[in-house]
Amino acid sequence: MRVARRFVITIVAVLLPLAVSSFVPQTAQAADVVGRFGMGEFDRYCQSLGYQGHVVNENDAVGVKCATGSNQAGINMWAACRYIYGNGGNNNSIISQIDDYYNPYGWQCAVVSGSAGRLDVPAYCRSMGYTDARLVENDSYGWMCVGSQYLNDDRLDSVYLLDQGCRAQTHHDDYYNYAIATIGNFHDPRDITCWV
Repeated sequence: MRVARRFVITIVAVLLPLAVSSFVPQTAQAADVVGRFGMGEFDRYCQSLGYQGHVVNENDAVGVKCATGSNQAGINMWAACRYIYGNGGNNNSIISQIDDYYNPYGWQCAVVSGSAGRLDVPAYCRSMGYTDARLVENDSYGWMCVGSQYLNDDRLDSVYLLDQGCRAQTHHDDYYNYAIATIGNFHDPRDITCWV
């Protein structure tokens, strides 16, 4: 009888937390891109702010503005992503990511569990077999991994390559468990943050 009772207590102790955890909302353990931001999303967000729609003033990621006639305003892309993909702005785990700085529609939105800190570009380059990183232009795409005896110098000139750096730095580098890089100020080459 004691053995059976001990067995039942053990089973309950093991299974109860599993049963309870299946009803508790889980947070993302890695970044997950939930959507791209195109013309329709820009218009919808701008209209939610009282503008007629959006205009493109410059052919880059910060060239899109909300507009009604000549009245124009810059767009807070984090707020825009949260509005479009996060239940009207109530989901603080949604962030924006520049996917291509040289494209006004080069934005995507992602659900993240948190910041993993700034990308250490020199450390990432060393992890790939280079001796260091060097800035060849003073912007986020201006990094180059240099000094490998076996590899050609490699320019980190896309968000995809910066994402790879974040994945290596955070060890979130497989299909279901990955990190992304966000660029704060494109003209500050050190303003690159990793998110998981």
